[in-house]
Amino acid sequence: MKTLLIGLLFLVISGCSTSRTLGKFTVLSTGNVANLKYDLGSDSGDYSQFCDRKFLFIPIGSDKEPDAKLGTLGSLADNLLDDNKNKGDLLVNVKIKDTKLNVLYLYQSDCIEMHGDVVKAK
Repeated sequence: MKTLLIGLLFLVISGCSTSRTLGKFTVLSTGNVANLKYDLGSDSGDYSQFCDRKFLFIPIGSDKEPDAKLGTLGSLADNLLDDNKNKGDLLVNVKIKDTKLNVLYLYQSDCIEMHGDVVKAK
């Protein structure tokens, strides 16, 4: 009984760490870019997301087909621009959210969301 309790204690206090590259950019700005002109249309607030889910450390699915670039900020931006080709070619007012959910080591979910406005540069 004591061995079982010690084993359960190690399971509860154990953890893991992961690392991944979120993106590679040619230009990235956290402020206003001088002389950048664009029209912000009335239809704004576009959205792209990637989620990876596991049950008992076994992958049970993701939002898209497996791809080396999937889940990176670059692929989210590409998806957002591809889905809105007729609206523009530039992302502004971008917000990125990374949400992780772990339920007793049974279920893990890791989602990256990108919200922004697709605009056409002048």
